[in-house]
Amino acid sequence: MSEPSRNTTKKPASGNGQPPPPKRERTRVDDVRSLVTTRMRSPVETLLAKRQDFDRFARVFLNVVEGNADLVRCTDGSLARAFMHSAELNLQVGSAYPHAYLIPYWNAKAGADGKGAHEAQFQISVWGYTELFRRSGQVRKIWADVVCANDIYECVSGTEGKIVKHRPDWFATREERGTVIGSYACALLENGETVFEPVSREELDQARAANRGKTPAWDLWFEEQCKKVAIRRLAKYLPKGEATDRAIELDNDPGATIDVPGFEVPGDVDAAAPASNTNSPLDQVVARERAAEASGKAEPELRIDRVKLLDDLIGVDERWKTERQRVENWDEFQALAAAAFCSALYRDINGTGEPPELPQHMRIFSRDPSEGVIS
Repeated sequence: MSEPSRNTTKKPASGNGQPPPPKRERTRVDDVRSLVTTRMRSPVETLLAKRQDFDRFARVFLNVVEGNADLVRCTDGSLARAFMHSAELNLQVGSAYPHAYLIPYWNAKAGADGKGAHEAQFQISVWGYTELFRRSGQVRKIWADVVCANDIYECVSGTEGKIVKHRPDWFATREERGTVIGSYACALLENGETVFEPVSREELDQARAANRGKTPAWDLWFEEQCKKVAIRRLAKYLPKGEATDRAIELDNDPGATIDVPGFEVPGDVDAAAPASNTNSPLDQVVARERAAEASGKAEPELRIDRVKLLDDLIGVDERWKTERQRVENWDEFQALAAAAFCSALYRDINGTGEPPELPQHMRIFSRDPSEGVIS
């Protein structure tokens, strides 16, 4: 009797005798890693000029990008631009006290099809400016702070210059300290001289209005922006270098063009906002009313009671208890949109049982806007 035939075809095996694992599909994260570590290596190494190790510098940059889903979505050109700005100034993003931030925003003019895309924006922090001035070798110490309504504060100007005395209650809550009424910056020079610059709340609001549409940083880090305004105004009294001048130039125009080999990076920035795939109807109303206000054709018709608004927000989500300062810093159109959101949520005006779409400036509890704010 003949033996049954056997299938002698051998399956390919890996070194341990097991079939090889299926090939992993390439992801957007892989593309970003290739962009930063390979395609941008030569131009960034040139900008770093041996001041830092490229591999470590790139690893820190990638850690920040990969930790934010919106940054991963950003165009290659904008990521390349932010990476080169970071290297040009030798200011690193990330860490506990970052020299700069990477902010994702939606640019309606970007994208290969012209339909808009996420773009990354390089924003210098207070610590970044402090580091740049220290590098000059003529500034021993520099610091800035905000002044709240209930702080003890005195500023005297005379033949000995400006003298400031500021006594905040470091153990008071933000509510007990009151709203921000101004900021200031001080520097101790190597020759022993102390220079000081105060900034009123009116001037801070003007600085914020001048940057509207360029960066969402004022909505995200209001107090840090107040300190940065003071440091920048103090700069006129401080010894500066080329890097400091360039930093101020980039801050004035975060979408400034830079020669990024092999990439097309638009220099114009549309109304910048924290990245999101779409704007809610309330966001569109806010943008429309702001544009009307800027053209002098409209003004807020009412003042939103921030105490009542915060109570309403806490009723929606108790995590708003820690966001009193954020609510107080909203402009009237943002406050109006938040009040409308709460009203619609409480009354379910659509009759659908579904919550209304969340305005962007209320998305503070998650990095990915698709996660929403209420969990």
